[in-house]
Amino acid sequence: MKKLLLLFVLAWSLGACDFDLFSPGTHSVHLALGNPSDANRRDDNNYLLLKDEMAISYNRSKLVPNWVAWHLDGAWIRANTEREGSFRADESLPKKWKKAMSDYYTRTGFDRGHLCPAGDRTRSTDSQEATFVMTNIVPQAPALNRGLWVEIEKECRNEVQKGNELYIYSGTQGIGGKGSSGFAELLKGGVVVPEYLWKVIVILPEGNSDAVRVDEGTRVITLLVPNREEAGSKRMDEFVITLSQLEQLTGHHFLPDNYGMEVLKEKRYNFQKELGTSAADKPCGSYNSKVTYLGSRGGCYYLGTSGDKVYVGQEYCSCK
Repeated sequence: MKKLLLLFVLAWSLGACDFDLFSPGTHSVHLALGNPSDANRRDDNNYLLLKDEMAISYNRSKLVPNWVAWHLDGAWIRANTEREGSFRADESLPKKWKKAMSDYYTRTGFDRGHLCPAGDRTRSTDSQEATFVMTNIVPQAPALNRGLWVEIEKECRNEVQKGNELYIYSGTQGIGGKGSSGFAELLKGGVVVPEYLWKVIVILPEGNSDAVRVDEGTRVITLLVPNREEAGSKRMDEFVITLSQLEQLTGHHFLPDNYGMEVLKEKRYNFQKELGTSAADKPCGSYNSKVTYLGSRGGCYYLGTSGDKVYVGQEYCSCK
């Protein structure tokens, strides 16, 4: 028995045995609805990082995450919390790995774009700071990062205010985006610029046993957004696809294999309609950093914190 134990320890120390027994497993509240790419600690380009705030599939060769997953409910959000944090390398990665650095993004024409946003982790300063780790960051076209992407994030938090809890997956696909300085495939240090950013938003009423509550009637909103400046001023509905389409594009597998999942994955949810706006309304400007829309009857409005329409002066809508 002692010889067997000695051989096991020796094999493990030499790297012959790579058991997840010696590294974090896949048990995380953020992966309660599944691990889309079966991320683990054996694949450098699908490397699993489990944090209190989120779960990450990291790509060592691209120096960006494949995806980030997080659970969002009222416990994660504190009102009137200022954004705090400083971008930094993720020291939880293996020591010998090259790590993405904040200055790789400097003067590149791309923002350091959060996948799990700081605004979803405002219950404490430490939670918010945790979102600034570079394994949660991707090169993102500035107009997209500060425009449409922010609106999507706000609408997710609005759903929480309505008594819902969300499971969110956000990730990258392809190579090459268009930032404020033009098209690029690589940043300094070899950081790969994604062609698309995607998001899967699963909306459930607050409750327990979340994985078994997902059925064919669950609202699942899937977005595939080009990583380009011009996408920042578009409407969310222009980028809605089915979950099945995203699975085919990425090779990932989302959601538990419950009854009705195949039906659910073929549904195309209208994000804007779900949140109280008309698909015909156009984004036409801004009011206090909120996107304004021109209604079918000529009214100019933005979406309030509860998803309601708040009308403002016509001067805030430019596409009359």
